Amino acid sequence: MAGEETGAKKSEVRSLVLSAGGVDVAAVRALMARDVPSGYRAQTADEIFDDYWRWFRRFRLMEIVGVLGLAAVALIAGMLGYMVWYFVLLGLAILSAVLFRSVVGQRERSITEIITQDCDSAKWRRFMELYDERNRRGFVRRRIACNIAAADYADGRYADAIRRLASISVGERSALRATILNTRALSLYWLGDQEAAEQALRSAQEFRDRFARSRAAKAVAASVCESVEQRLRPVETWDASDLALIVRRLEGAQAHNERASWCLRLAEYELAHGDTEVARQLLDEKVLSPMTPAMRRSRDELLHDVEARVQGR
Repeated sequence: MAGEETGAKKSEVRSLVLSAGGVDVAAVRALMARDVPSGYRAQTADEIFDDYWRWFRRFRLMEIVGVLGLAAVALIAGMLGYMVWYFVLLGLAILSAVLFRSVVGQRERSITEIITQDCDSAKWRRFMELYDERNRRGFVRRRIACNIAAADYADGRYADAIRRLASISVGERSALRATILNTRALSLYWLGDQEAAEQALRSAQEFRDRFARSRAAKAVAASVCESVEQRLRPVETWDASDLALIVRRLEGAQAHNERASWCLRLAEYELAHGDTEVARQLLDEKVLSPMTPAMRRSRDELLHDVEARVQGR
């Protein structure tokens, strides 16, 4: 069994780790080079929001008219005894409503590339503030608050992120809970409050084990716990299994901000294990850019440590 686990770990990291056990920086560079800017990079937050809001209102009006029209015709068909048409038209009305939410969700996910691909926390914050002004639905406003807290975190405003998250009320089974606990735990870590960060981690573990209602929510919670658990341990204690985790998450990242974050953690691992040259190459501006303000500060601090190690030889 132990041999199978070891083989699995080697398989996980084979593409970014050399046979000698070191990190293949060229492979990491190639991986990072796949990331492309969002389609919103040339627009301001106000322009993006105005385009989105005009589109949303037109699309919502079309959806309302379509659903009501289909429902009305279905009702007439039912009253006239055409029950097959009644159920067909009623089904189309329901499908139309579901399709509306799906299309809106796709459009909103594309806009998240402002932060996930461009790492532009200022633009993301402004967009969300404009969005908040136009919405009165409780769930949407809670989600917006989480997104603004993410901007706080990206800016390195960790105390602001914690205060904002504290004002958000969600149930124990809410899908937002894992995101909130992740941002809270990492913010507390960077503020140096290890005890509170560990408590946030325990809450995330409880959500993963007891309260996550869907497979997707459990997967998100498991990913959060895996990342935070490693982050809360001293980097000097990280071993080969931690390297496997970092590389697996780096390879599997779905967006640039996540990939750059794991690349920074990889550089931190290499520095802690004495390979200052690999750490320096991983911290190259061209490899990591674009970066959020918090990422840039972490990168600069790590680069300073690299230089200090080199000069101390």
